[in-house]
Amino acid sequence: ERQRARAFLYNSAVVAWMKDAEGRYVFLSDNFEKRFQTRLEDWRNKTDFELWPREVAEEFRRNDLQVMAGQHPVESIEKAVEPDGSFSSWLVSKFPFEDQDGHRYVGGIGVDITARIRADEEREKFVALAERSHEFIGMCGKDFVPFFLNAAGRQMIGLDSLEAARQVRVQDFFFPEDQPFITNEFFPRVEREGHGEVEIRLRHFKTGEPIWMLYNVFPIDDSIGKTVGWATVSRNITERKRAEQARRQLEEKLAHSQKLE
Repeated sequence: ERQRARAFLYNSAVVAWMKDAEGRYVFLSDNFEKRFQTRLEDWRNKTDFELWPREVAEEFRRNDLQVMAGQHPVESIEKAVEPDGSFSSWLVSKFPFEDQDGHRYVGGIGVDITARIRADEEREKFVALAERSHEFIGMCGKDFVPFFLNAAGRQMIGLDSLEAARQVRVQDFFFPEDQPFITNEFFPRVEREGHGEVEIRLRHFKTGEPIWMLYNVFPIDDSIGKTVGWATVSRNITERKRAEQARRQLEEKLAHSQKLE
């Protein structure tokens, strides 16, 4: 059973450790040793202050004392120093326990969430940038239900909030006569070719007014390259279309006048 548990820990993403009441390490899981390129023999009976930078050690010890004082598990996000000197972020759960002789310990298990935190930070940067943009920026799943539409996009088509945008489907942004083209031709082309662009009207949800857009769409892929949704960064070209229409009308009027002469 002990060998199975050890093999489980070694092959999992979870690292584990144990310290005594004074904060001295008494156990490290095999994958902890592998990840931080250390050995229990080198860490045994040492405290965090002997092994980590002071600010990191202070945070570890503060959380350990909180666990022992409250006598209940505590979950937190802690920083660790990688062998190359970089910092990583860990979701850590610590818990108190005693052995049969009444000696008190703090156990801990941790999962590396650095990639998730970085992804969240990048997402927050994108959202902040998108919300400041005057372009129409939106994202939806493969079911065509939007999960993001920036403030400029919502204003263009008369939706009061992101929650309101999530109550409709992308096809609803278009006039009924254009919806078959969007569903049956345009998005299949985007999936085949990796992008698509078309001049098309969106409809204002409150007034029904047409808004001409240079509608640019590309797929959103997951980490293995599978398309999981669609994104758009599109431009309002209504004024350009109106100018083109006015120019055509003027040209037609001039042509008609010349015929009468």
